[in-house]
Amino acid sequence: MLVSPKILLEKAQKEKYAVGAFNTCNLEITKAIFAAAENLNSPIIIQTSEGESQHGQITKIATLIRKFIEESKIPACLNLDHGKSLEMVKKCITAGYAQVMIDGSKLPFSENIALTKKVVQYAHKYNVPVEGELGLVPTPGQKEIVSEKEREKAMTDPNLALDFVKKTEVDFLAVAIGNVHGFYKGKPVLDFNRLGEIKKKVKIPLVLHGGSGIADCDIKKAISLGICKINVNTELRVAFTNALRQILKDQKQHIPYEYMKTVEQAVQKVVEEKIKVFSK
Repeated sequence: MLVSPKILLEKAQKEKYAVGAFNTCNLEITKAIFAAAENLNSPIIIQTSEGESQHGQITKIATLIRKFIEESKIPACLNLDHGKSLEMVKKCITAGYAQVMIDGSKLPFSENIALTKKVVQYAHKYNVPVEGELGLVPTPGQKEIVSEKEREKAMTDPNLALDFVKKTEVDFLAVAIGNVHGFYKGKPVLDFNRLGEIKKKVKIPLVLHGGSGIADCDIKKAISLGICKINVNTELRVAFTNALRQILKDQKQHIPYEYMKTVEQAVQKVVEEKIKVFSK
């Protein structure tokens, strides 16, 4: 059942839970995500990154996912995750994405505002809400953050967050509070004081990227401080890959639709675990 992402996240904000935003790139992961959501009767956001969108040939992957949404009884919508350009946003809106995220986090502040504002102005003409990002959420192995001082500097500044939201008019804001994309090399340390300050200044729903690998108790605390959408991708990819490797190692048969059932079950289990943590 297609539901506006604004309705999904504003309801989550009001009732203090988070909607899981799960990435997909193929039929099997998509099936697993919907199976989990339907089993737990939970709303979801299903999304594709630029790379995943291009792998699925945008229009084709969007058509597939939208068909799942239309035939499902659970509230859901399709989002572009980490769009890098207005051109990509236009392609996804044309293909039927109900929400888009523009990631200008690596740009200087003024350029991030300029790019995000252009996307907002375009997307809002089609009633498509926009998620922006302020602060750098790194990926392990990247060179951007190499010291504690730089880590601190890369996080979202609460005062700049207010300015960013006012000038861009984004609908949702992804924040950097010590979270990373992918798995952490050590125990993640989220700056909850910073998150609390951001929430005092910014009234729109907040988004936490890098939901893989964060302790359940920290997820719960982040939700209590205003996080309404949590992105999960890495743990789904790992579950998919590990299950596929194991079954191909153990079995000699060559019937993909048979062994992919086991792969889907592995991904579904992860999604269900996440939804339970994100729920009220």
